[in-house]
Amino acid sequence: MGQEDLMNKAEDVADQFLRVTKQYLPHLARLCLISTFLEDGIRMWFQWNEQRDYIEATWNCGYFLATCFVLLNLLGQLGECQEAACGGVKECNVNNEAEKQVKLH
Repeated sequence: MGQEDLMNKAEDVADQFLRVTKQYLPHLARLCLISTFLEDGIRMWFQWNEQRDYIEATWNCGYFLATCFVLLNLLGQLGECQEAACGGVKECNVNNEAEKQVKLH
């Protein structure tokens, strides 16, 4: 089996895999994105003091501003987590409605 035959076989296998999994990939990508935001938010919650102290020491901005910045980041992480999850539900509903409209015509 030559290199070209091997490459063609690999392309065929990858093509078949993508045909089967194509419908699941956007959901898997969204799950990975949500898990990243959620993990960052949870880590920020549990390492609150370290995060605040680092910002305060690095930026020399004071305790209050460092706390506000860490809080803003925490809310941003958890808010994006919710937005990504809800955006996926909305997108799925829009796609399902579009498919229904196409089937009706």
